[in-house]
Amino acid sequence: MMMVPRRSKSQETLTTLINSTHETAASRTSADASFDQASLVSSQDTLIQPTTKIFNHPISQFHNYKKLPLTSCYLRPGITLYSPENHPQQQPLLTRDPKLFSNLFNFTSPFLAIETPTKQQYCRCDFKIYSNHITYYILNFPTTKQVLYLINNNSHYPSVDFAIHGTHMRITQGVSGTSTAFASKSGVIEIHVMRNAAGMLTEGMVVDDAKRKVKLDCELARLIQSQNRRGIDEVMRRARDNAVVSEPLAAFVDHGDIKVKGDGGSFVDHGVIKLWDYLSSSPNEPEGLEGHASVSEEMMMICCVLLVLREQESRKHKGDKKTGGCHGL
Repeated sequence: MMMVPRRSKSQETLTTLINSTHETAASRTSADASFDQASLVSSQDTLIQPTTKIFNHPISQFHNYKKLPLTSCYLRPGITLYSPENHPQQQPLLTRDPKLFSNLFNFTSPFLAIETPTKQQYCRCDFKIYSNHITYYILNFPTTKQVLYLINNNSHYPSVDFAIHGTHMRITQGVSGTSTAFASKSGVIEIHVMRNAAGMLTEGMVVDDAKRKVKLDCELARLIQSQNRRGIDEVMRRARDNAVVSEPLAAFVDHGDIKVKGDGGSFVDHGVIKLWDYLSSSPNEPEGLEGHASVSEEMMMICCVLLVLREQESRKHKGDKKTGGCHGL
């Protein structure tokens, strides 16, 4: 059974843990500045229409900043994502399935399995190969019956493209692709919202849900397949101008696995997920996952995306060159 950090009576252990540690110099990027503003839309984004929507919600509603600690008990398997620091009842949201440690040589095992604190599977992630230069992750959410396809561009200009409820998103910072043994040195994985799928691998993507396969027939996919570096650079450059706002919707900030002693014992501070949400952390909000309102369903899916990509980069740092393997955090 996976053990999660025990809460102290003062309810301040995790907040003290996170606030007492320091982010690495590599992680001090634009991600930090973007979450210092009042909302996802900064004062510089003067051309943004208030009717612009993300997940079918007006962009103006994304003003609830949340910081979710990612920790584990020292010398114990598993990792836990906690509810936002400012939530009245901070508690575990998601945990990494510890049973994966016993499935080391079972190649039918998922790349990553994420559970709720009550051991209910929240997300199963499987790794698939599309071609020599394109791979993808399938994130299945059984409780909400949602499926996400993360399409990996493994060219010299790595990126990850996906969509949630018609909102297209791209990741370029903090990912190194799945075909190289070298991890990103960024320390930050940022998710940006795009206006549409133009210039993305999800453009015109056809999904066979029964077979869990995708078919790609877009300009970027063809350029990646032919390894046309100049063409890839041009399409990626044009797509940067297609971002809804200049700042990320969410980001994982690596803290470098720092050991910290707290009231409940020794913890390992792996980092934090920072995000903008349309759902507040007020007790008056409708109940969410595990019976408490803290993070919206869409942003919980975003958290899983970040946990999968964090796992990808973490395995490379630890020398596990097999991206589709079954090692855990």
